[in-house]
Amino acid sequence: MAITALILDAGGVLVRQGPMHARAAWETAHGQPPGFLTEALEHAIGAGWYGNRSEEAIRGALISLAGISPAELPGLLDVLGAHESLDQEMIRFLMPLRSRYRTAILANAGPGRRAELTRLGAVELVDLVIVSAEEGIRKPEPEIYARAAKRLDVAPRECLFVDDKPANVAGARKAGMRSVLFTGTDDLKESFQRLTHKVASVKS
Repeated sequence: MAITALILDAGGVLVRQGPMHARAAWETAHGQPPGFLTEALEHAIGAGWYGNRSEEAIRGALISLAGISPAELPGLLDVLGAHESLDQEMIRFLMPLRSRYRTAILANAGPGRRAELTRLGAVELVDLVIVSAEEGIRKPEPEIYARAAKRLDVAPRECLFVDDKPANVAGARKAGMRSVLFTGTDDLKESFQRLTHKVASVKS
């Protein structure tokens, strides 16, 4: 069956994650060890991956873990997101496909991720955004892939899923999707062309 939908992970695929210089600078300025902020963020989100912790609760936990005042939180949030930007090569790959394929972002993230993706300009690039915190399930659980396909109005076997984490790629395959481990835009282009050409060749 032909591929009719392309489903992308956010961070590490469509959203480039550069060096965390801002986090390192904050940690140095506040006398914290390297990786402190990343660990604090993971602890703060905690059950938020499954929607069991609100954005307000996550932010409250960040304030407590980082030892800052509420007034300092906006600055800390800027630091936490400073390494993220849209991958321009991925955008150039994606945009010509939108007239022929249904497109989606499928992200494991806390409840504030949709707002972050909107701020980055990622939401407007696709037809659908699914965030684990809003679903109560996360990759690689089979149901989240099934929901993505259903909302795109396609069968799982019509979907190509792209993620930079092997477990999530394996989960998509178990859910009946074709999937590719993301290692770079050039490799993705080759995989996409190979898969779509293979289907076209079988048809002919």
